[in-house]
Amino acid sequence: MDGRIGLCLDVDGTVYREGSVFVETMGYVQFSPLLDVAGDDRRALREALGAVATFRGGERARQTFSLAFRLLDAVQSVFGDGAAARALRWFVRAQHARTGSTDAESTDYREMQRTVLDAYGRFLRRRRPERVHAAAERVAEKWLPVDERFVSRFDDDGTVEPFLVTDVPEHVAAAYAARLTGEPDWTAATTCSVADGRFTGDYSVVEKRAAVERLRETRSWEYVVAAGDSPVDREMADAADVFLGVEGVSGDGPFTDDAEALALPADPVHVEAAMDANRPLVVPHDVPLVDALDAVLDRLDSW
Repeated sequence: MDGRIGLCLDVDGTVYREGSVFVETMGYVQFSPLLDVAGDDRRALREALGAVATFRGGERARQTFSLAFRLLDAVQSVFGDGAAARALRWFVRAQHARTGSTDAESTDYREMQRTVLDAYGRFLRRRRPERVHAAAERVAEKWLPVDERFVSRFDDDGTVEPFLVTDVPEHVAAAYAARLTGEPDWTAATTCSVADGRFTGDYSVVEKRAAVERLRETRSWEYVVAAGDSPVDREMADAADVFLGVEGVSGDGPFTDDAEALALPADPVHVEAAMDANRPLVVPHDVPLVDALDAVLDRLDSW
C-alpha cells in the first residue's frame, strides 16, 4: 500500500501494558523534588488514586492504596523522596500483577474519569505548567518503562506515524510520547486549561473518535489503525480502518467475549477478513502490541 499510515493508540493498558502512565505519574509526583506536594494537594492526588483503585478492585483495593501511601509517607519522612519513589515502584508492579482490565460499561468509566480529573485539577490549580511538565518528564524518564522494540520499530519510519490518543492529561501523554516516539507533540489528549501562566484546574476530555478523524485529515493518512483496551477506546473503531482490542493482564477486558472479534496471532487472511468486515482484532494479554501492529502492517504492505 502506498501512502502514510496512522496509528492511533491508547496509552494505559494498551501501549503501556505494565500499568497506568497517569496513575503512576500521580503517585510519583508526590515525591518529586521539582514540586511541593503537601496538604490539600496531596489529598487531591490520593482521592484520584483512590477512585481508580475502587473502579479497578472495589473498596478493598482503595483501602490497600490508602494504607500503602501512609507507609510511603513514613518511608519519605525517614529516608527521603528517592526511597519513597523506589518503594512506590515495587508497589505498583505488585498491584498490576494482581489486577487486570475491567469490563465495566463506558458510563461507569466516564464517572470514574470525572472524579479522577476533578481531583487532579485541584492539584494542578495555580501551578505553573512548566514545573508540572518537568516533573512529568522526570517521572517518564526515570520510572516508566517503554518497549524498546516499539521504539526501534517506528523510529524514522516515514510511512507510519504513531500517535497517542488518550484521555490522560496532555502533559503526561507528551512526556511518555517523547520517550516512545521522540515526538512529544504526537498526541491527542485531555487538555488542561491555563490562564495567566498557571493551571486553572479546568480540563477538556479528548473525544477519541473526533480526534482520529481530525488526525486522519490533518496528517493526510491513507489508512488508520487504532488500538485500545476499554469501551471508550472502542469509539475509535468507527473512525479507523481496523481496531485492535487489547486484553488485560488476566486475559479479560471488554473485547474478550466479542462475538465479532478475531484473536491474534492469526493467519494473514483472518487479518484481512477483519479489515474487510470492520471487525475488531483481539490482542491477547501475552501478545505484545508491537507484534499485533506488525501483523496488520505486514498485511497492509502486501496490498
